Amino acid sequence: MIDIGANIGLTSCQSGAKFSEVHMFEPNPNALGILKINANIALRGHNYTIHEYALGAQAERLKLYVPYDKWGGAFIDSAQNDYELNLHSQNNGFGPFNPANYDIFDVQVEPAQDKLAQLFQQLSAQNKKLGVVKIDAEGYEDFIIEALLKSLPADFKLFIVYENWNTKPFAFESRPGLVLEVFNLFERRSVFQHAPRWLNSILISLQGSIKTSLVPVKGNLFPGTFVIQVN
Repeated sequence: MIDIGANIGLTSCQSGAKFSEVHMFEPNPNALGILKINANIALRGHNYTIHEYALGAQAERLKLYVPYDKWGGAFIDSAQNDYELNLHSQNNGFGPFNPANYDIFDVQVEPAQDKLAQLFQQLSAQNKKLGVVKIDAEGYEDFIIEALLKSLPADFKLFIVYENWNTKPFAFESRPGLVLEVFNLFERRSVFQHAPRWLNSILISLQGSIKTSLVPVKGNLFPGTFVIQVN
């Protein structure tokens, strides 16, 4: 499992024990302290690595903007980020972008394609060629997916899970030889569409889960959660 934008480990620490190896990428210095504690508790005895940097175009120091009350909305503003500043601000519950709403840190960024290629080489040497990649990089998803596909060995198989909140078409380039299938991750959060929210909440709790399905995507990718199957 590869978790790019691990934050405090809500994904990796709940699911990581089901995988033979877990790699978590997180540059936020505040979140890192909690991620290390959570991983030590949830993944004790399992093979995991925390990479304390962001993935970008090159090795450099850039500013990370962390909303005071929503660490999951932290972002790096650079040419590789597809989201406008006001979209980040809107997603974080603010009005027009204002730096005063954020803690600002200088964080380390490393070249995505190089670092992922090195990681895939290590995994290949251990014959670990089947896995899941979760990406939550607040506007860097397109860039990271493209770097991942360019560095992925031909004999690997992956499921890539990510979000896109941009309103423009979301597209990426793949290298020859890879077969991609793209799905929308659809969650049915209401049993009866026009029933009160409290009634649907009760019915879902009785069912035991929110029904989730994968719907094939054709054409442009617009806001939502997606899964790419790579063969």
